[in-house]
Amino acid sequence: MLAITYLLAGLSIAYILEKRIVTASIFAVFPTIDSGFNYAYPIVENGVIHSIPAAFVSGFLIYIYTEDKESAKSCLIGYLSHITLDLISSKSIMAFYPLSFDLSVDLMPPDNLWWNLCLITVFLSGMFVKKNPELFEPIVNFR
Repeated sequence: MLAITYLLAGLSIAYILEKRIVTASIFAVFPTIDSGFNYAYPIVENGVIHSIPAAFVSGFLIYIYTEDKESAKSCLIGYLSHITLDLISSKSIMAFYPLSFDLSVDLMPPDNLWWNLCLITVFLSGMFVKKNPELFEPIVNFR
């Protein structure tokens, strides 16, 4: 997956849910930090950092540091958006670490530019709909 896809996923979901978009955007890209640790198992690419428990630990640490629930929720939104994107791609991740099974749904190739552009379009469209709901009111209320 392209870094911009992760970034826009966290940003758009936080925007739609009216959470802190900067925090969500940072933590949507944060799990890619493990790509530099290929020498130490289990901190290998798509290992412990790409897990749901790591997302909750990060959210908890943000809450402890900031004492702000909104920042912790935004951290979780961004982090879990990254994990979700990796789950739907053909990359296998250890989402339930320390359980040692890889998980992948295989809906799309991870580095395919067209799939990334489609996802980016969906994320930007969601933000547009959130910003301009009056444009879609005739569609929703079609009685």
